[in-house]
Amino acid sequence: MPNYSKYLSRYVFRVAITDRRIVDVKDGKVLFTWKDYRTARFHRMKLDIDEFIRRFLLHVLPKGFFKVRYYGIFSSRYRKKKQVLDKKAGRKPAKKKKGKH
Repeated sequence: MPNYSKYLSRYVFRVAITDRRIVDVKDGKVLFTWKDYRTARFHRMKLDIDEFIRRFLLHVLPKGFFKVRYYGIFSSRYRKKKQVLDKKAGRKPAKKKKGKH
């Protein structure tokens, strides 16, 4: 898979940052972890709250746009068909994470 596809795929299916990645918020700063996908290592970064919010808002979709996961072959309507095809292809189903529905 080309690098740009891997990069984009991280944003198509997930939120920009999860609560567990935010380590601390105090004195007008946000401390959070981020993953360097080239080395697969996690790092910590501290930003001013304004800069953190600015970067976060870059991932908010404009009005009228929707996440890809809810449409086309990614919609739940095709889940059963995808499971059957995966089984025929010999792929194991994705494991559900604890705490998810």
